[in-house]
Formats: sequence, structure tokens, C-alpha cells
Amino acid sequence: PLKTGAAYSLEYETEDILKPFVQKSRSGKTTYSYPQRFYHKITNVNLVSTDPDPDLLLDL
Repeated sequence: PLKTGAAYSLEYETEDILKPFVQKSRSGKTTYSYPQRFYHKITNVNLVSTDPDPDLLLDL
């Protein structure tokens, strides 16, 4: 199971060609979020940080 509050990197394929929703945070970082219903296959999930920058966390 994935740890709550930790950041993970992952690779995925999607069957939808819609562009991601792009959001810039206060610190200038850019985050990309895709609607979960469009996820087709997720692979290579890697733990990035157990204490990530809060600006990188998406509202789930």
C-alpha cells in the first residue's frame, strides 16, 4: 500500500487524449493532474519522498 502524505513518481498510459489540467503553485512549481477515470495502466511507481513539498501535493 502507498503511504499517505508521501510523494510517488509513476508512469502511466491513458486512452484519453485530453490534455492534463495544469496548475501553478504559489512557489512557481507546475503540477499536472489527470482525471483518475482516464488512467489506463500505471507502472513503475517509485517513492520520491516521505515528506514532500506541500505545493506538490494534489488535492485528492
